Amino acid sequence: MSESRVQVGLLLPTFSAQCSPARIVDAARRAEACGFHSLWTRDHLFIPEGLTHGGIRESGLHLEPLLALAAAGAATRRIKLGQAVLIPLRHPLALSQALGTLSFLAGDRLIVGLGAGFNREEFAAVGLPYDRRHQMVRETAEVLRKTWSGDAVSYRGEVFSFEQVRINPVPPPGTPIWYGGSSSAFSVRRAAAHFDGWMGGAPADAFDELLALLRAETRARGRRITVATIPPTSIARTTEEAMSRLDIPRMIQSMSHSLGRSYRSFEDIKTALIVGTPEEGCRQIEALGAKGVDVVILDLRVVGDRFDQVLGLIGDEMMPSLRAA
Repeated sequence: MSESRVQVGLLLPTFSAQCSPARIVDAARRAEACGFHSLWTRDHLFIPEGLTHGGIRESGLHLEPLLALAAAGAATRRIKLGQAVLIPLRHPLALSQALGTLSFLAGDRLIVGLGAGFNREEFAAVGLPYDRRHQMVRETAEVLRKTWSGDAVSYRGEVFSFEQVRINPVPPPGTPIWYGGSSSAFSVRRAAAHFDGWMGGAPADAFDELLALLRAETRARGRRITVATIPPTSIARTTEEAMSRLDIPRMIQSMSHSLGRSYRSFEDIKTALIVGTPEEGCRQIEALGAKGVDVVILDLRVVGDRFDQVLGLIGDEMMPSLRAA
């Protein structure tokens, strides 16, 4: 990215009891007015009851991410629109058309996020091979780039193949494709080799190792890619109030399992979160920027029905300071 300071994105409330048409549109407008860099949606066809992700209990309500971004895009003019992340449940040609349409309607401000997903049941439901999902992500990125040339193209992959297809409209040249959804050495190496950005997140002990690996991998290839992270975020007038929104035991269990580490306390995982007063939140975001993170995407799922109040607090008391940094 050209900017030296860390940028701030917002994960839109397209899930759980936070979700409503008015809240999505209002959040998008407020985020743009306050100077947020980007709006983001998540992608699930469905989630089994009771499953947790990142220490946050999932709900059965998940809006289709590109349709939700179309609504946000219609309500805004400049803020970037991204997906964190699209999992390979769609044929790449259909996805190419959908992204081209969104770019056409919203004014060429997309950041495309791809990832492999983790829910085997979603792949089984649509008849796609879960064990080939990493290959499908790579082929999806290749198909997007080929079809976005605007020419009639052919493609032969291990999973997807087609002859002489032209997609129109397409996003403009240089539309970035980021890889995310997994904080592992595998995801870092894949992003460094094939993508324009990496979205990861972990406590500092693991995250610092992954950032060092990313720098080494991109330097070896003569590349520079964008780094983003999506920390669970709880901001309140007091640290105690912000902490009260967290299910710390579940977060510890989830991060330990996903990263293969033995975290035992809040102190072990706190650097994977943005938690506290507005002043504390600003310091935590700036610390991520000092590590080399370009975009911090705030995930407000943990605050539940206080989404509007917390977004207001961030917009009024954090964004002016972060934009001036």
